[in-house]
Amino acid sequence: MSIPAQAMAETITISAPEWCPYICPNEPAKPGLLVEYTQAIFQRAGYDITVDVYPWSRAIRYAEDGTRHALLGAAKHEAPSLIFPENEIGEQTFCFYTKADDEWTYSSPAAVIGKDIIYPQDALPEEIIPYKNRARFSEVTGSVTYIEQALGMLLSDRTEIVLSSYYWMTHFLESHDMQEKVKLSGCAASTKVYLAFSPADGKLEETKKYIKIFDREIEILKQEGFFESLLIKYNLTPRK
Repeated sequence: MSIPAQAMAETITISAPEWCPYICPNEPAKPGLLVEYTQAIFQRAGYDITVDVYPWSRAIRYAEDGTRHALLGAAKHEAPSLIFPENEIGEQTFCFYTKADDEWTYSSPAAVIGKDIIYPQDALPEEIIPYKNRARFSEVTGSVTYIEQALGMLLSDRTEIVLSSYYWMTHFLESHDMQEKVKLSGCAASTKVYLAFSPADGKLEETKKYIKIFDREIEILKQEGFFESLLIKYNLTPRK
């Protein structure tokens, strides 16, 4: 599945997971915060982009082997073999969600000890990894249906905690009118996410060129407050 931008002379091909509201392949009017940000960055320099959506592990592999020029939405520890620009494209904050009547809160990584926790494939926050063997973690594959599956298990008492990025869960709860059933119970530290580029031999010269363009143009958009305008468009408020 692809999310094309306006046709231009040269196309940068990007792999990504489905991760609404960051990357929303089924919503042409709002293709995602990071998709629109990336479009704006490269359109300023006269380039087109195409974002192809895959399961997360395949999206990483296609950037690594040069099938795609870049991977959208990766933290450095998630895809260490890729080449990262100086500037991040955003931040993700993974948060812990429980049933509305659960009094548990996440105050530190040690708070997960002994708990049943569901998390999306390949997306466990770095600060939690040392505690992976001290809680009952269940990894759920399939980014498209992750939240629906995870909340189904939470509300049927088959798990205690669901781990999700803040905007991803906020978008889902609001669009499904579930704010009264599920509550935010704390968050891990925020992690910078990037448009990370391919290290493949056949892509290195393009990677150098695209990184230079990316870092130059995103600085201009930051000064203009472009990302903040996208938050308004998507009816999202920065987490305090």
